Amino acid sequence: MTNRFMGIRHGVSLIILSILIAGLSGCTALRGKMIDMGANASVDDLVTASYNMPSARLAKEGIPGQVFMVTQVTDGMAPTSYKMLVTCSTLYMTYGLLVEDEDPEYAVVLYNIGKEYGIRALKQNRKVKKYLDQGFRFSQPLQSISEMKKEKGEKFDFKKDVKRLVDYADEDDIEALFYTGTNMVLSLFVRSMQLGDMSATIDIADVMALVKRVNTLDPEYFFGFGQLLVAGYKAFIPPVFDPEGGIENAEKAFEKASNVSDGNLLMVDYFKAKLLATAKKDPVLFDHLVERILTADPAILKGGTLLNAIAQEKTTYLKKQRKELFP
Repeated sequence: MTNRFMGIRHGVSLIILSILIAGLSGCTALRGKMIDMGANASVDDLVTASYNMPSARLAKEGIPGQVFMVTQVTDGMAPTSYKMLVTCSTLYMTYGLLVEDEDPEYAVVLYNIGKEYGIRALKQNRKVKKYLDQGFRFSQPLQSISEMKKEKGEKFDFKKDVKRLVDYADEDDIEALFYTGTNMVLSLFVRSMQLGDMSATIDIADVMALVKRVNTLDPEYFFGFGQLLVAGYKAFIPPVFDPEGGIENAEKAFEKASNVSDGNLLMVDYFKAKLLATAKKDPVLFDHLVERILTADPAILKGGTLLNAIAQEKTTYLKKQRKELFP
């Protein structure tokens, strides 16, 4: 119960903070500054407490209130606070993970809202904002390839010389990069695999540009979740559409993702079961992964107990689909 009371305590601190700031209605600058100070002091604690929660059910029951409260504080009093925008993106992502099996349409709505808050956070970087406002996509080169080839001639190196919008995001933007990209990946997976909407793949280039940028800046960020998303993408996309895709590449990527947390991030095994085992048509691997997830102690991932609890709940749902997955 300790973690539950921690979440309540920090939630109360946010409510008190919002009440105090509401009294500063005549001073917008001071109100924004107070929000930023309060966000740094309270919101990180709120999210940390939430991710230490050992029960996915408890999180599912409690997170709507957190989402509503933090969203109202952000949009009403701190619409340009990087920390508050990132926290909104985080909460919508988590909420989506909790409901996507039972209500995929609603999960897509949540992921899309989370993505928009992430983009608003990224726009606090003026260079990123400049190009997004001009209509550039994250994966889009800021100068045409033909122009660069003319300038560089035989010395043209695609990876070295092509600068994309996302490359302007740096270490200070990593939270916004991660949660924007993660919301987009999870939405893509739900739309394509559960709702049959293959138009979701239109965003793949942007999705991977964001996630790969995170992995370049910090390959171990958020327990290596960015590495996991790359692995999931490789298992999802056939090599005929992307040479990086396919079973062999996915297996290596999943191993790399697992190594970041010493195998303690159960989401890695969940996505392996859902994407890799089914792609390989390997029910033995599927059963092994399901058993490992369901018998593990979610607290093996320090600071990420809730992620493991969510993985276990999602695996219970996945296990019920075994006959459909392996007819």
